Amino acid sequence: MKTIINFKNGFSVFKSSRRDNSFPYCFDFLELKIAEPDCPFCGVPLHNALCHCRQYRKALRLLGKAYRTEAVGIMTSIKTVVTLPFNQENFDMTETCANVLPPNLFDNGSKVAHQKGLANTWLLSSGEYIDDTLAFYAREFGKNKIYKCRIKNLILPVVLNRQTVHLCEQQYGFVRTHNKTGGYRTEIKNKILTEFSYQEFLDKLREQVVVV
Repeated sequence: MKTIINFKNGFSVFKSSRRDNSFPYCFDFLELKIAEPDCPFCGVPLHNALCHCRQYRKALRLLGKAYRTEAVGIMTSIKTVVTLPFNQENFDMTETCANVLPPNLFDNGSKVAHQKGLANTWLLSSGEYIDDTLAFYAREFGKNKIYKCRIKNLILPVVLNRQTVHLCEQQYGFVRTHNKTGGYRTEIKNKILTEFSYQEFLDKLREQVVVV
């Protein structure tokens, strides 16, 4: 699972014997922005399970036809940002060889600082969450050393595994706005046809292309 990482200050239930201004021991909370999957057709990251490419729109339209509707839409229940107490005891950081890492390592990451300004500012790569471990790279602004960081025993909320996509029929109607002639506006109501997990929904879209 890909993530964008941020650290924040506040009161944490986890205390450490080490408490100073060095990265990341000056922070109390870990904020993760969970990246949605890439579009199965064009490779661009999805936003609320949507993509504007032609193949995606075609696959969604074909999926709607399977439920006997041309006016197909989707509603999502997707949580993408979580904030967790930062347990410093589960963190380790080791210097790594910069020559074996891609030059654009920090392009899609984030920047964190304990104080305003460039002092003590760190660049963070995007992270990878596998088997309860979050791994990412960090480099202090203006310096060349790159560190590989890991946060072990990191349990993400169950809600992230319950992300759902509802396939809907979009029903159009008119709502009167005032008593004058022509005082109406269009209203779209979504009638839920079925529910998928996020992964099931993407699999269904792929099936439409295979069938065609």
